[in-house]
Amino acid sequence: MEVKIPAGVKGGQKIRLKGMGGPGKGGAEPGNLYLKVRIKTPFSHKIRGFLKQLGI
Repeated sequence: MEVKIPAGVKGGQKIRLKGMGGPGKGGAEPGNLYLKVRIKTPFSHKIRGFLKQLGI
């Protein structure tokens, strides 16, 4: 599955994919699928922030 993340989405926000969830009961339409966005910080940014805290 490929999902396009809209610009401006922040970590912790949820994205709803209408009709992409599990099948409905008794012939009902599939439910919605919710994705929770997690954004990983590149290691270089973590090091830069750490060095800045140390005053280096």
